[in-house]
Amino acid sequence: MHRVMAFAPSSSANLGPGFDVLSVAHDAYEDSVEAELMDGDELRVEVNGEGVPLDYRNNSAAWAVYNMCRQEGLRVGVRLNIRKGVPIGLGLGSSGASAAAAVAAVAGAPRVEGFER
Repeated sequence: MHRVMAFAPSSSANLGPGFDVLSVAHDAYEDSVEAELMDGDELRVEVNGEGVPLDYRNNSAAWAVYNMCRQEGLRVGVRLNIRKGVPIGLGLGSSGASAAAAVAAVAGAPRVEGFER
């Protein structure tokens, strides 16, 4: 199987005068995403945390991967295994960390037969 793991750190965008425009990554927490390219065009999501949607349309990591593939004209099946380390709902960039790690993992995965433009 062709699998790639990527990590993304937590972040903070509440930097006073930056008004959520400035942000900083920190090493307090991190999310990891393992992406596996498969035959077909299914986008499957597995998560180790509670409260994270499995439907790709409601999951920030899967939605980012779906849109990346669509914009690039790629047809491929993807299985995302998301390991939440960034706490949800505390303003630490939990959704963004998952999305960044997922896109990085899929973009870095070796191209296999069935991965078409």
